[in-house]
Amino acid sequence: GDSLRYFLSTPYAGGTPDDPRPTPSAQTRPPFDLIFWKSPYRVTNQMGGDPILSINYTTGELIVTPKTKGQFVIGITVQEIRNGVVVGETRRDYQFNVIDCEFDILADFTTQNAAPSGDAFVFECADTVFFKDRSKEAVDYFWDFGDTTTLADTSNLKNPWYVYPGNGDYKVKLKVRNNLCTDEHTFTVRIRSKKTFELGPDIILCRGFNTLLDTKTPDATSVVWNTGVSGQTILTQDTGLFIATVYYDKCVYSDSVRVRSESVEFKIPSDSLFCDSVDMTIDIGIPNLRYAWNTGDNDTLQTLRVFKPGIYIAAARNDYCVEFDTIRIWTTSKPDIKDGFFCGTFSRIVDVGNIEEGTYLWSNGAITRNTIITTGGKHWVRITQRHCVFTDSFEIINPLINLDLGENTHFCDSFTRILDAGPDGISFVWNTGDTSRTITVTDKPGTYKVLVTDENGCKQEDSISLSLSNSPTIWIGDDTTICLASPTKLTAPDGFEAYEWTNGIKEQSILVVSEGIYGVMVTDNFGCTGADSLFVTVDEDALPNELFVPNAFTPNDNGLNDKFPYSENILQPGYYIIIFNRWGEKVFDSREQESQNWDGKYKGELVPQETFIYYVFYRGCDGLKRTKKGTVNPIY
Repeated sequence: GDSLRYFLSTPYAGGTPDDPRPTPSAQTRPPFDLIFWKSPYRVTNQMGGDPILSINYTTGELIVTPKTKGQFVIGITVQEIRNGVVVGETRRDYQFNVIDCEFDILADFTTQNAAPSGDAFVFECADTVFFKDRSKEAVDYFWDFGDTTTLADTSNLKNPWYVYPGNGDYKVKLKVRNNLCTDEHTFTVRIRSKKTFELGPDIILCRGFNTLLDTKTPDATSVVWNTGVSGQTILTQDTGLFIATVYYDKCVYSDSVRVRSESVEFKIPSDSLFCDSVDMTIDIGIPNLRYAWNTGDNDTLQTLRVFKPGIYIAAARNDYCVEFDTIRIWTTSKPDIKDGFFCGTFSRIVDVGNIEEGTYLWSNGAITRNTIITTGGKHWVRITQRHCVFTDSFEIINPLINLDLGENTHFCDSFTRILDAGPDGISFVWNTGDTSRTITVTDKPGTYKVLVTDENGCKQEDSISLSLSNSPTIWIGDDTTICLASPTKLTAPDGFEAYEWTNGIKEQSILVVSEGIYGVMVTDNFGCTGADSLFVTVDEDALPNELFVPNAFTPNDNGLNDKFPYSENILQPGYYIIIFNRWGEKVFDSREQESQNWDGKYKGELVPQETFIYYVFYRGCDGLKRTKKGTVNPIY
């Protein structure tokens, strides 16, 4: 964890020019006083210069370029750091003497094979430069040739030479030194390549004319082709002579290449399909070529006779190129569908496979490679491959057992049912233990199953559930008597699926106001029915204890609500009604009229549309005499 840290510090006052090493005394013993800086000097500018004096924080290296002659004393402090803590410190003063160089020195150079042109030495058609030193009073030399592609572009010779890698501007720097001083000089070297190029040998193409021609001169000033195209490369799309001219400023180079075609052009006949056996002579029909077939080393003619399907490849060669072509000889794919046997209902997928270039037609009208067969009998498929047509037939044997015991059935109170397993079986096995074709079931609910086997060994099973329940018994009450105009509710018992009264109403309850017999039939969740009835007698002399009287009527002779309070007369002895207008004048009294109901007239004229007061006197169901009063409005 140890380290050192350097920084500039103010020197201590001590000796003087007259007494640089004073004898120690009370005044000259530590601790010493710090000096006072004279403007423009300070701790961060102890010598002046450009750049001014600075110190590296971690290495202690001092850098300064003095501008003023004289004797300078500077202060430096170094601290010892251990694990981040200062554990020690040392201060020293150092003296620097700045004087003029005793000899003048000047860095300069030229080149042997080019004079400066403007801001650079320009080398046309050359890449090697011989440098000539023209420095004054130089002892040591250091050359940097400005080649950024390498670190080995330096020299300490007085008059070196250097080969540049390509076109470009290179900043050449010469640094010289005598015993006291250094100087440097920088100037540009501009290279224009002298390297020629080659497009290579002539090109022979066996197929296609798209060929890339490349001068491989990325640093050229320009490249022009005889086709009129410019650029380092061109893509040829034809045969012929191609010439490239490459320019490096004043340096011009040319090269050419010829592109020609020696392709082999031949074609084997098209692929062939045979419906049965194969016998074909393949004739390429082009002489003066050398041939080879994939059928063997001895087959080298332009014709080949074949007797079996396969892929035949011919190679044709001239002096430069070889070309291949292929013919496929193939035969039809003949379907072979097996017959089938199925018991009962079935669903069979019949698939003849993916036949190349094949079209399909099935006896059921399907036109795909497969179809679903669900019926017995004879079936077929026809396959067409180009000019070849083949048909294959197959048979599906499908004996059917007609077995249907019927739907599940519920019976009310009692039943007798004959169960028949049908005529197609030779063996019958019932879950009752019976083995006959039919069985008779009487008042024995349950599930009955039978397994039928026919002469082919096919089996089929069916079952039926027979259930039994008693019809419901209900009571809706004894015969009853009701008052006149007193609706009475008759209700059948709860818990049934359906209700139907003798008056056609299909609700659990009905309201009755008339005399007569009322009956209801109920149906339970099994469909069994039960019924009951009663007689309702109406007491003509009894009205409801709470008599309903309307508060308006419409005496307009339209047959609806023309009279008040009712359209029909009340037959009860002692019943009457009186109507008063708002002045207390009586306008109607049923005891004085032929009708018990007011027609809205007074003295033969319709009364005005206003409020009238009525009084009703009657006997209720309880036998007590009652009155009811209120208001009524005729509405026109």
